[in-house]
This record gives sequence, structure tokens and C-alpha cells, in this order.
Amino acid sequence: MESFENFIVKNKLKGLDFVKSVLNYEQNRFEKRFVRDSVFEDINKNFGIFPAVKVYPVYFGGDITNPKGKIIFIGINPGYSPELNKVEQKWVEDNGYFQGYSHLFEFFSSENNGLLPYFANIAGFLKRLKNIEEIDWQWFQDNFIGLEMIPYHSSDANGLRINDLKYYRKTYFEVFLRMLNYLNPKEPIFFNGFATFEKYFSDKIFQDIITFKKVDNIWKGKIKGYSFIGLPFLNRPRGGKDNLVKSIK
Repeated sequence: MESFENFIVKNKLKGLDFVKSVLNYEQNRFEKRFVRDSVFEDINKNFGIFPAVKVYPVYFGGDITNPKGKIIFIGINPGYSPELNKVEQKWVEDNGYFQGYSHLFEFFSSENNGLLPYFANIAGFLKRLKNIEEIDWQWFQDNFIGLEMIPYHSSDANGLRINDLKYYRKTYFEVFLRMLNYLNPKEPIFFNGFATFEKYFSDKIFQDIITFKKVDNIWKGKIKGYSFIGLPFLNRPRGGKDNLVKSIK
């Protein structure tokens, strides 16, 4: 099977066609070589995080077919729970890879009485920042798009590492940039847990495309011309979410 790097470098598709082609590539390699000559080994060689269970990568969550005006959050990588991801994987296989993650929050709504902790923290932050009275799963489905800097699951981010930054820049970061170009956000996007990526984005490999500076307990910058705000992890911001919002405003 063609290497992921060659696939991305040679891929001239744009917009949703590009996104769907990436998902198709990932689905094919997960189905054909997850264990033997394995995707599992490739991912852990690059990032050191992936569980030895076949769960599809998450490049996005939410309806990206209509991105105008939606709030965009960038995560480090998707979490992993044996129970939830087993059900999520079946949802994605039953509904199709693209459609399954386009309607991810509908799936979460069907499986959970309330918001999962990760999204509850985002909701608490956005309520304060945007003066939103109520945020539930339907609000996320209608107003929110999540992207991941590394699309592969882990139970936590403590063991995450990028072992080959040059390779990452040409592959997964390139996917992220092309998705960002398609989404074309007019308002700043948010990086959750930006401190994890600060050391990588400070490398000379990214100097032509990313600029940022720290202001109090947040980071403000641009990535390929798009404004972003880097946030601490929202489950433990220094001074609480109210002070975090004051820093932004």
C-alpha cells in the first residue's frame, strides 16, 4: 500500500474531496494491515500513544459540510475508552466514516445523558465567552467543529510525542492545514491544551507558517493567516474559566 506521506504529497484534491480521500485511505489501511505489517506499529513509532485496538482515526467531529460561522476547536488527539470507542466504532462503520463523524454529536447524545467531561469543559468556557445560556449535544452538532492535531486515540496525552517533526509537518499537519483552508474561519480558532504543542510549533520547521506569543495564561497567534487563541487545558485553567475569559476579552 502506498505510504501515507506519498499519498498526501501527491494528493491534489481540495475541500471535502480531499477530506474524504484521507478517510478512505485510513479506512483501507486499517482494514487491510492493522496488525500484520501494521498500522498499529507505524502509529506508535510516530506518536507512541495508540491502543492495540482497531478504532478509526478522528480528523474531525461535527458537520463540516456547512462550516460557515461555526466555532472551531483544535484538540491534541482524541481520547480512548474501551467501552465508548467500541460503540463509537460501530456507529462509524454503520453510518460510514465521513457521515459518522459528521454526526458525532448526535451519536454522543444517543449514548450519554449529559455532556462528556471534555465537552462539558468546552461548554463552560464558551458559555462565559459567548454569553450562551445553554449548550447541549444539539448545540454542538449545529455550531461546533472539532479538529485534532494528531488523529489517533489514546487514553491520555501524557505519553504523546512527535518523534519525527519533519515527517509530521509533511503529513498530518498538512492534512490539518488543508482542512483549515476549506473551513476558512473568519473568527479565531481555539487550541485546547496549547502548551503541549508550544514546543513543537516553536521549531524552525513551522516558522514560515505559525507565529504566536504568550499573553498572561493564553497564547495569541496566526497559523497560515488564520487567527488562533491557544488555551490551557480547560479542566484546570489557572484562575478558573472566568479569569481565562477576561484574558481573552
